[in-house]
Formats: sequence, C-alpha cells, structure tokens
Amino acid sequence: DGLFNRTATYQWFLNGQPVGTDSTTYAQQWTTSGTFTLTFQVTPSEGEICVVSKTITVSTQTLECDIVGPFPARVGIPAVYEALVEGLGNRTASYEWQIDGLPAGNAASIERTFNNTGSFSLFLRVTTNDGDVCEVSRNINIEIGQRINAIANPNAGVAPLPVTFTAETINIDRSTLVWHFPNGSTQASEVGNFTFLVPGDYTVRVTGTGPLGQQEASVVVRVGGPNDIRAAFTPSVFSGIAPLEVCFTDRSVSDGSPLNGWTWTFGDGSTSNDQNPCHTYTAIGNYQVQLDVTNTAGLTARATNQINVFSLTQGSASFGFNIFPNGLVCFTSVLTNGSTLDLWEFGDGTTSTEENPCHTYPAEGDYEVVMWASGTDVHRTIRVQFNGQQDPPMLQLSGACTMTGALFTIVNAGGTMQGLDSYTVTNQNGVTVAQGDFQLGPTDSQTIEVTGPGVFTLRVQGANLSAVADCVELPQLSYGAVCVAPGTAAFTATNSGSAMQSPVDYQILTGAGAVLDSGSFQLGAGQSQTFSVTGFSGLVRMLVAGSPVIDTTCDDGTPPPPPPTEPPTTPPPTEPPVTPPPTTPPPPDEPPVVPPGPPPVEPPVEPPDDEIVCGAITEQPVAGGGPGFPLIDMNPEFCVDEELPLASWTPIEIGEAVCPEWFVYHTNQTGDWEIFRYGDLPGNPDADVNLSKGIGEQIYDIGPSRSPDAGWIAFASNRDENWEIYVATTDGEFQQRVTNNTRAIDYDPVWSPVGDLIVFESSRDGNWELYAVNVATGEQTRLTDNPANDLNAFWSPDGTRIVFESDRDGLWQIYELDLATLEVTRISDGTANDQDPTYSMDGERVAFRSDRDGGTGIYVMNRDGTDLLQISDPNGQATLPVFSPDDTLLAYQSDLNGTLDIYVYEFETGTTRRVTENASPNYAPTWYCDAPQLILTSDVTGDANLFTTPALPIDAAPVTLTNGDGVQLTTNEMADQHPQNVPSEENASRERSVVAPPRNP
Repeated sequence: DGLFNRTATYQWFLNGQPVGTDSTTYAQQWTTSGTFTLTFQVTPSEGEICVVSKTITVSTQTLECDIVGPFPARVGIPAVYEALVEGLGNRTASYEWQIDGLPAGNAASIERTFNNTGSFSLFLRVTTNDGDVCEVSRNINIEIGQRINAIANPNAGVAPLPVTFTAETINIDRSTLVWHFPNGSTQASEVGNFTFLVPGDYTVRVTGTGPLGQQEASVVVRVGGPNDIRAAFTPSVFSGIAPLEVCFTDRSVSDGSPLNGWTWTFGDGSTSNDQNPCHTYTAIGNYQVQLDVTNTAGLTARATNQINVFSLTQGSASFGFNIFPNGLVCFTSVLTNGSTLDLWEFGDGTTSTEENPCHTYPAEGDYEVVMWASGTDVHRTIRVQFNGQQDPPMLQLSGACTMTGALFTIVNAGGTMQGLDSYTVTNQNGVTVAQGDFQLGPTDSQTIEVTGPGVFTLRVQGANLSAVADCVELPQLSYGAVCVAPGTAAFTATNSGSAMQSPVDYQILTGAGAVLDSGSFQLGAGQSQTFSVTGFSGLVRMLVAGSPVIDTTCDDGTPPPPPPTEPPTTPPPTEPPVTPPPTTPPPPDEPPVVPPGPPPVEPPVEPPDDEIVCGAITEQPVAGGGPGFPLIDMNPEFCVDEELPLASWTPIEIGEAVCPEWFVYHTNQTGDWEIFRYGDLPGNPDADVNLSKGIGEQIYDIGPSRSPDAGWIAFASNRDENWEIYVATTDGEFQQRVTNNTRAIDYDPVWSPVGDLIVFESSRDGNWELYAVNVATGEQTRLTDNPANDLNAFWSPDGTRIVFESDRDGLWQIYELDLATLEVTRISDGTANDQDPTYSMDGERVAFRSDRDGGTGIYVMNRDGTDLLQISDPNGQATLPVFSPDDTLLAYQSDLNGTLDIYVYEFETGTTRRVTENASPNYAPTWYCDAPQLILTSDVTGDANLFTTPALPIDAAPVTLTNGDGVQLTTNEMADQHPQNVPSEENASRERSVVAPPRNP
C-alpha cells in the first residue's frame, strides 16, 4: 500500500537468500521440515524501502484433531471429552477448550456433568510448540439420562453369609427397584437382603425403570466354605534368557481364616518364605515352581507354574575368510569364551600358527580348511579360482523340532561365501534366543540348536533368508519298567506329546554295564514301544540319548542256597525286592502298533489310596505363554467312585432352539483356563463374558456344550480337585454343579438338541460309561453298561439317538445308542480303530477319524455303516471333522503340508480346499450357525488367537490370515483357542488327552 504513482521492484528472500523477483507472490514446495524465515522487500522508485519477514514452520506430519466423547450426553451423568490428535510427531501441544464460547479447560481432556437438557457448542484448539494450530467444534445435545449401580455389603465371606444389597441410581424411579437372586427369587425393594448357604460365586441383579425404560445392574458375591483356602500365584514372566529374574505375585485366597504362611520352591533348589518373592535363574532349563500356603486354621493349599529359561547360544570358535585373485586367501579367527588358537590347516598340506594368516594356494580347487582352537576343530571348505567368476553362494535354511527344542541348519549349496554373515533366532515373543556369525564354503553347513518349547524363527541378515520351526508341542517321553518273569524285563517308552522328528538312541544295560540291547526309536504322537531283555540277574537299566531314564531289578530264577549248618556271624545279604509292575501307561487316541512284549505274570498291584492318581494332568505349552492347556490321563483303572447327592438342585428350563450370533472359546488370560463368550447377548450387551469363573492357578474349565436355546453351557471343571460337570448361564450370572464325586472323572458333557438331558462320560465304575442327567430334576441315569470303555458321545439332531466310540469288540469302534430302548448297535466295520464320531446336521451320516490307512484320516459313512467315503489325504494326520450347518461341507484339520492347517471338503463335487496356509499351526475349526463361515484358532501372530474366514468358494486359494484375507477376532496377548458355535459341542479341547487302552473283554 502507499505507492500512489510510484513504481516499485519486488524481491523475496528465504533464510537471507534471494528466491524470487518482480512479483508480489512467491510459491515454494517444501521438501524438508524445519523453521524458515521468509522476507519480502519492496523498493519504490523513490522513498524508503519496505521490508517484512515471517517465520514459517514446516512439519513432515499434518496436524489433525477431533473430539471423542458421549454425543449426546446424559443429564446428571459425568461426560468425559478427550482431544484426539494425529500428526503431532515429537512435538508437544497445548489445549484450549470452550463451551458456548466460555473457557472450559486446558488439559487434553475435560469432564462435565450437565444438569439440564439442551444443546451446547464444544470447541477445541490444539497448538503445537512450533506454532501449528488445529481447531474443531462439535455440538452436544443433552438428553435425559439414567443409571443404576448395585452394591453388596459384604461382597465376600463364609457360608452362611447374609448380604445387604443397595442401589445407586440416577433418574431411576426407586419404587420400581427389584432384586433378582441366584435361586430364582425376587424382592421388590430399595434394599435387598439374601443369605447364601452354599459356597460359590453368585451374581445378584437389580432392575429399575426410568424415563428411558428398564435398566439393570449386577454385583458378584463370593461365598466360601468354613476355612476355605485356595493357592494361586502369577509369575512376572514365564520364560526368558538366563540370567532371568522372575517376580511371583501371590493370589491365594482364604475365607474364614487369614493366610499366615507361604513356602516357595523355585525348582532349582532355592526356596523362600516371602509372600511375593523375586528369584533369579542362572542356568537354562524348565523349572517347576511350587507355592504352599497355610492359614491360621492349619489348612494348606498348593499351586504350581512352570518357568522356562533359555540360553543365548553362540559358538566358542569360528573363522571367516576373504578370497583374492591369484589364489590368495586371508583368514580371520573368531575366538570367544576364552578360546585360544592352536593351529591352521589350509588343506594343501601346509599349516600356520598365526592368529589371522594369509595363504596363497598353488592351484584351483576346493580346499578343506581346519582351525584348531583350544583342542576343538572348526572345518570350512573354500573354492579357489584363478580365472573367471566365482560361483555365488546358495544358502538353504531348514528347521526341525528336537526332543528339547529346535534345530536349525544352514547349508551352502553354491560357491564360497566371500564374507561373514550373521544370524539370529527369536521365539514367538520376539526374544532373541541365539545369535552368531558364519561363513560357509561349498557344501558346508552350520547348525544352531535352541531349547524349550515355542515357535522359533531363524533369520540370516545378509542373505535375507528365514526359516521357522513350530515347536510349541514337543515330544513328552515317559518310561516304564517291569520284571515280567525271572531274568526277563520289559521297558516301555511312551510319547504323550507331539511326534518325534528324529530317532533317539537307547541302551539297556546290566548293573555291571553289560549291553543287553541297543538301538533307536522314533515315536509318533501318543505312540508307545516296548523293549524286552532276558538272561540277566539283578539290576537292569535303560539309557536314552546316553542318560539313564529308568531301571528295575529281577532275579534269574535260580533257587537260593540252602541255609548254613551254623548260624553265620553276620546276616546274609537279602535279595533285592522284586519291583511290582506299574500300571499300564495309557496309550493315545489312536492305539499304535507296539512290538509284542512278554506277557506279565502278575496283574498290576493297586497302590495305596494316598498314591492313587485318577485324571492326572499334564500342561501342554500354548502359543502366547501363560498356563499350558490341560492334557488328562484318562486311564480309569483307579477312578472307582460313588456318586454323592448334591446339596440342592435348581431346575433348568430350556426354550426353543436358536441360532446364536456369538460363540464361546477357551482362554488363559485370567491366569487359569476359562470359557469366555465372544459377542454380545441380544438385549444384554453388558453381560459378563467369563461364563465359567473358575478360581485359582491350575483350575481348568474346558469342553463347553451349548443348550439349544443358547441360554446355558455345560462344561467340565477340576475346581473340586477332580473333574466334575458344571452348567452356567451364558450371561455369566449363575452356575451350578451337576456331578459330585471325590475321585472319578466326569467329562465331555453334550447337551441334547431337545434340551432336557446332558450326556457325559464317567470313570466312576473303573471303566468309561455314558451317563445322562435330567436338567429339570438333576437325576442321573446310566446309559451304557459294559466292561469296556464307552465315551465321546454325540447327539443325533432329533435327540433320539447317541453315537459314541467303544473298545468292547477289541478295537475302537463306533456304536449307536437308541435312547428309548438303550439298545446298542455297532455301525463301523470293525477293520480299524474308528473314533470321534459326529452326526451330520440331518442325522443321516456320521463323520469320524480312523487309522485304517496307517495314519489318521477323516471318513464319512451312512448312519447304518454303508457307503464309506474317504475325505482326507492319507499322507496327513487329520482330525476334528465338523459338518457345515447345511451339510454341504466338512471342515477338519490336517498336517498334510507339514504343519496343521484347516481343510474343507465339498460333498457335491468331491473337491477339497486347503483353507489356511502360513508357517504356524491353524486348528480347531467350527462354523457360524447361519453361513459357510469358519471360526478357527491360529498361532500366526505368535500367540493363539481366533480368526474367521469364508470356506467358499471351494476353488479359492489358501489364506494367510494376515494379509486382509481373514478377520482376527481376538487380540489378547495370552492364548485364545478352541472356539465352539456349530456343532453345539466342542471337541478340540480333549483331542490330546490320553485315552484308555482297548480292553477287548
């Protein structure tokens, strides 16, 4: 302004440097961030020069802001509004809030309670420390609100426990308050009163009506028995690299009498009496941590957990090399852990004692170079070429599971590596468990071994290669030994874990070290093998991989010498006692082929009552860490028990069948194993997702079966120290015990499609039998009565029949039970072990798994046993068949391609689709009830999570689940697995439990 009739020239400067002339505008595209000074200079034809400068801040991120909070807000209910800022980067920000133009706060969030209805303008300004500004405005409508909270006083105690309930309300007509108690009774009152007579966890609801209609709230009351005590604890970490510090938090509870003693055993010989100790593990290994607690009444309880300590492995000696023209090679020694160089052997007859020598080879060719360091030899092959181009290296990576962890191999199938490369091995949590450098010549290889279960990944940095070894499930070998006749012993190796990836050597020696037998064995999942030796007397011992595992003592049948004519001065030595044969170790679901051993001459001797174990539990590690999933020893031999009457029974009424939009699954995110619901209940979005509510370490709630009206689940729980059947409502508000034993296993409940009965299997008779409980009365009925084992029941869709498996004819076979007559008919052909039967949705076909082709495969037959159809490829181990809701598809899991994946078979076309394909196990399929949509478990994220993906089209390519081709449903860092929707019972949780042997009575 102000030039009037004068002329002028213009010039722009950026940070003092001229950037433009003769224009009143200047354009600049910024390529870097920072603070810049822009100057504009006007020089008139006469008079003073005008100069103006501005500071410009350029950011690499665009500042954006928004307001999150309740829109609309409710009268009388506090509303919190937060600033949502993006593009802030490393900058800081200040905040300015206004409501209807008046200052309302300067923090990142504000809270307001509106007392009247109406409309307000909410304004937010965000200013960064470099001057960037973002503004946003929102209108808030204030509507009538209401709220209700339930309060219990006390909320925990010992039965009989009287509790007073009060409600906090906003805009609720308090005259409409109604309290709903667990026994079905109600009380219309502002204050509720109820006395709990039986220990347990109870949910009490209160309902009330306001302007927006009826609303409800709930509160949980924990009722313990007199001096009820339970031990539980949580470690800060479950695994790590040595030295590893682990801090333990006591979570034990004692109702009636306070805790007054804690005894910790850390598994490495160390102990503590602190309530919440920390302990450092310095050596690698798996450590069983045990906590024993006592209370002032003298009662005790115990809890255990396992800590896995890894080593960060690195070789103690290695070497690298560089190859130059005309045969010159220079070597570099890599010595660690105190190693010293002894000698170099260059492979052409010459040697050197220099630490880092250079050597000229007289001719082209491959030379094996050896570096000796501290008595250890390290070999490398190098290829020397005088002319032409050196062949490039070609690295190949592989990984396999061992008995104790994973073994990776790097092989060079090409020419000599010209320099060092580095590798790292990480577990599923991203923790480095091994690292080092390597350089390989032609055909050279290097192995890296890591210990412990997990999903391990080997990465080679320079070559950008990787390999994965999924060793979450390791072999678990146990051994038995029995003297079956004079001078004859039988040793048994049983694998209750995953298949062994390679053979392991064994020896059977006398006490003097003489070898009676030797060789190797390799067991599949659940297989056993027996080794017999004869012709010895005294101690005999089995060694596996060079370490003793078990021994026994037998004499050779020679009669003892006659007594002396005169009493000896010292008593003669007595013969060692004959060790009684142990109970037969139970084999797996698929009975393996076992080399015949000599028959025992005596039946097993029953141990004393205090040594009997019924339903022993082994925790199987899971992806994601935390408590392992329970594997149950289902040998019923010492489970004889008597059913006791229940203290009370609340009748259960089941409505019409529905298609639920939600499903249930297993999770260990609570520190034990619980059954959670995924998805909201219609009309009750705030219902508790924890349906089973077991309490304490090593409490397992598993195997849910849903009632047809989706109002209940039945499940098995060991909360009473043995396995019992429980039922719970699917809103998490009520549960009750169904069976009552002190020792037996009651397991695998299945709810009838009519809703009136729950069938389960029980070991109370010393073998497995099927029982049914009437949910209206709580009365139990025995369905099968045979000396053999009858288990794994599955309902027909009309509720008139049950299909199950039994070993009554020598092999595991499939039978059908008519509920009206209790008549049993075998429907399988008796040629192989056939197990895990499942009806189709129309009840006309049965899917099952069978070992008839030497492995474990999926088959389908008509319900009368005709028209046998092979579904799965016999080259893979396939299990867990589930029919789709319309019976057109059958899903199952198989390791056909080296790791577990989900497959789907289409009956109309006979086509099989591999649904999943990634480097991790994908398992436990189930269906949504109203679509060809799968729900499954996958370890692809490093921990077990639930995913969903369509099963069709049948010719679609496999999905990885991580590239947008599947939907991840759970994101908890612990393990979420084994979902259940359709069919209405869940079978994956019992798949690996050890099943009793065929009895062949």
